Amino acid sequence: MKALAAILSLAAALLATAAPGPGAAEVVDVERSMAIAAPAERVWAEVTDFCGLLHWHPTIEGCRLIDGGGASLRLLTFVNRAEILELRQFQPETTMTVTYLILQAPLPLSDYWSSLTVTPEGDGGSLVAWRGRFAVPEAHRTEAHDLTAVFYELGLEGLAKKLEP
Repeated sequence: MKALAAILSLAAALLATAAPGPGAAEVVDVERSMAIAAPAERVWAEVTDFCGLLHWHPTIEGCRLIDGGGASLRLLTFVNRAEILELRQFQPETTMTVTYLILQAPLPLSDYWSSLTVTPEGDGGSLVAWRGRFAVPEAHRTEAHDLTAVFYELGLEGLAKKLEP
């Protein structure tokens, strides 16, 4: 799987070249979307299962829900054994959007915010948009952007593969 190799390679490069300590940070925005031939309610059910991406994202090897004293936390384990701790921030009932924050990650980024939005399409399908914003040292902007974009693309492809007839 070429894309999986690409994401692991980008992550390794980002980790290997990350400079410790403070430095000028740049805000990075990433967005990817995909039409999925499945009803929005079905897609929404997958997206809101906080550990559900274990079953559709090819880079996720494990997911464990953690009791955060009322907060919804998950610990994701990637195929390269890296772990990321995330907090589901909110999930409004009026829109099909779920938002989460990264609390701990082995990457040189901060203030990571991401959302998945499901929009019903007229043909009985759905449009899924995955957006993220984070701060990263300027020297790693391109690698961090590309890593996140590939992660989103692989996830959307996996979600479509799981849900489409």
